[in-house]
Amino acid sequence: MGALAAPILPGQVKDWEEWMKELSGPRKEEFRKFNARHGITSHRAWLQTGPDGSSTVIVVLECPCADTVMAEAAKSLDPFDAYFREHVTATYRFDFKASLPTLAKQILDVRN
Repeated sequence: MGALAAPILPGQVKDWEEWMKELSGPRKEEFRKFNARHGITSHRAWLQTGPDGSSTVIVVLECPCADTVMAEAAKSLDPFDAYFREHVTATYRFDFKASLPTLAKQILDVRN
């Protein structure tokens, strides 16, 4: 499992929300295939608004490859993967040709 917090660029929240609607609506089957292709069994996202009004997306992936999935998607030739990269770049300004963000470091895991 891996988690990532990614600040959304100013003015991109509505576009991000529309993208999430696409992924859970008309492009849901393509998104499922993307996840399966990359070994992801669960792909969840939360939108967090900070006290200053800034927005951050928190993504949690369940897969054995959480630390390499971004690199795999970066070099994929699949059309949906290219679509996914375009949206990630527009929303978070990730540069898939440079160093990709690292996953969050897990500090606490308490279960009852």
